[in-house]
Amino acid sequence: SFLVATPFSTNVDVERSPTERMRIDSSGNVQVSAGQFTVGTTASTGLQFINDGTFGTIQSADLKIRTAATERLRITTTARFGFNTANPPRDYCFHSGQADTNIQITNNTTGVDDSAGALIQQDGNDLYIWNKENSFFSFGTNASEQMRLDSSGHLLIGTTTEGHPSGDDLTVATTANTGITIRSGTSNFGAIFFSDGTSGADEYRGYIEYDHSSDYMRFGTNGAQRMRIDSSGRLIIADTNTNNAASYADDLVVGTTSGDRGMTIVSQNV
Repeated sequence: SFLVATPFSTNVDVERSPTERMRIDSSGNVQVSAGQFTVGTTASTGLQFINDGTFGTIQSADLKIRTAATERLRITTTARFGFNTANPPRDYCFHSGQADTNIQITNNTTGVDDSAGALIQQDGNDLYIWNKENSFFSFGTNASEQMRLDSSGHLLIGTTTEGHPSGDDLTVATTANTGITIRSGTSNFGAIFFSDGTSGADEYRGYIEYDHSSDYMRFGTNGAQRMRIDSSGRLIIADTNTNNAASYADDLVVGTTSGDRGMTIVSQNV
């Protein structure tokens, strides 16, 4: 059912003791004996396909592709793909001998150059995922877009339209009740800080903060607390507790025992 091509024998006396090196079976399949198939002038140049098995049988061996006598790609017997690695730890592993590894994806719209298309980059321990084009980055689940990062850096969740220009850096939208949850430890704070700098009090010029250990919420301006709502629902302004107020009149407390404090109610003249 197959033809032995004796001219491909490497034996000196091919008539008396030929050694089979290549086979063409009755279906036209070409098999090369265990070793390497090389395209090039020598075994150390050109393109090589290597399957370390035994001729004439289907072997459990990795498929390797080499260029310039160096292995570049391997498909293991467990169907793992390794680029520049002989032992891919995952289904697909792209490895570089340098600190910088890049995977670029382009098409006929983006063109093909260093600044085109999409880029996944591992630089040392840092990971970068880039859309090099002037367009958005979409994230989807359940066959639908759920989040978008547009070309202006706006993060849009549940929508493709940003909010008011004074508050469009993050937009969250649904067609029902919508909200954002900040979950902290039972003895820790949850907070939103309004900053105009990167150090000191400039990092918390204004803030809203909830203390889970004592269950109070406080509000700050100019880097200091100005108002607090305690766990009993009492509103305290310019102080942190109700110690200076009578227990029967402590639902609203304004001021402390130091300095002048007061409250003014202004109404229209009648």
